Amino acid sequence: MATYVVQIGAYFSDTVEVEAEDEQEAMELAVEEFERDYSVVNQWGLPWDNVEAESADLLDGEED
Repeated sequence: MATYVVQIGAYFSDTVEVEAEDEQEAMELAVEEFERDYSVVNQWGLPWDNVEAESADLLDGEED
């Protein structure tokens, strides 16, 4: 059995309510609020959506 290093992509989605003059401004404000209020590790334990293994590489010196 070999040891692999696997790159994982894990994403979650949420909704953000903002007041704005138009859709573009709403999207910009929502991204700003999201980035300000969320971090990778948080107290709510939000579930991850779309978890995918993106790549896998053998560690040096390992063989199948």
